[in-house]
Amino acid sequence: MTSPEKPRRPWWFRLLKFLLFLALGLVTLVALVVSVENWRGERAWRKYEAELKAAGERLTFAEIVPPMPPADQNFGSLPLFARLLDYRPESAVDTNAEAAFRVFHLPRLTGEELAGDEVAGLAAKFRELATNVPGGLQHLPGYPVAAPGASDAEVVLTALRVADAEVREVCAALERPFSRFEVHYEEGFMALLPHLSQMKGVQAHMRARVKARLAAGQVDAA
Repeated sequence: MTSPEKPRRPWWFRLLKFLLFLALGLVTLVALVVSVENWRGERAWRKYEAELKAAGERLTFAEIVPPMPPADQNFGSLPLFARLLDYRPESAVDTNAEAAFRVFHLPRLTGEELAGDEVAGLAAKFRELATNVPGGLQHLPGYPVAAPGASDAEVVLTALRVADAEVREVCAALERPFSRFEVHYEEGFMALLPHLSQMKGVQAHMRARVKARLAAGQVDAA
């Protein structure tokens, strides 16, 4: 007795099977080409890297970053700034370190919005703060208040005395020959630069002092 003939697969099933094998072959071929190209690229880069190093080129952050100068010769080691960068990679910048710069903030906050005479504009802000703390500025320090009838320049210079100690510290540190901040360069392009924005506040504060002194006729002090 003969066995029954095995039913023949429909044509579309055989076509589907062929297409699946074809796709698998193409995927394998592409993967092989990519692997070969990756190997060739890695080999070419290693060769080029060796040539660059032999020519004295520096290729890593660790090689590019200059060494830290002695603290007493480095402006960036000033405690006011150094604390901003004293954090662990997994933590945020110390808010107390940022708060130390609040004495510099008002000239920076108002510098872009003041039109015309910046001294007059700041004086108006300080007079307003003497009687009322407007919303959004509660974090500002208590500014010394000038005597009634004082000129705009005297009002500004009196108020800015709130940062006298910090200004003396910064000005003394400017005599140091180096300026290198302890940026976490090992974090690459994710490294924080919290000192930059705070330095803008210091710069705005210094500018306000200079302009107020010039307005008061204190040319040498300016």
